[in-house]
Order: sequence, then C-alpha cells, then structure tokens
Amino acid sequence: TISDKYELSDEGCTQSFDLTGDGIEYKNIRISMLGEHQVRNAIAAILAIRASGIAVTEDELRAGLVKA
Repeated sequence: TISDKYELSDEGCTQSFDLTGDGIEYKNIRISMLGEHQVRNAIAAILAIRASGIAVTEDELRAGLVKA
C-alpha cells in the first residue's frame, strides 16, 4: 500500500509535495499545476510509471512533472 504525505506550498507558479511509503521516498517533488487534485494526479502518474517497469530516473521524473 502506498501512503502519501504532502504539504502544499505555493512558490510562484509551482507547488511541491513529498511522497513516501512502500519503498518510495521522493522529497520536494515540484509540479507546475496548482491544486490538491494536481498533486494527486502527479502521484498517480508516478505510481503508474513505477508499475509499468519503464526505466525513468528520478531526475527525469522530476523534470517531466515540473514541465507538465
């Protein structure tokens, strides 16, 4: 089971969150779209990528999410 803990903080046109649990530990993930629902969408994308087995580095993941 994945448990997510996040704190929203508006910094310009981005927000950030932490995602931890079940072998996942991402701190300060930044996304360009605002709103709690966008954080949940980003979490869903991260989990889908992990489940697919596609090789994506953490740096690539971070870069893609902040540009989305």
